Amino acid sequence: MLNASFGRELVEAHLRDALQQAEHRRLVGCLKRDRRAASARRKAAATPCPQDLG
Repeated sequence: MLNASFGRELVEAHLRDALQQAEHRRLVGCLKRDRRAASARRKAAATPCPQDLG
């Protein structure tokens, strides 16, 4: 039979893992968003203004 402290350790380890995964997903999401924004800025900078074309 498992004692209470062992069960608590399992729960804490599971929560710690879940928090680490959530933090990783958040950081990856931020990096992807920053990359998309930088790509959009580069694309906008490379596109000539309509006044320049006409």
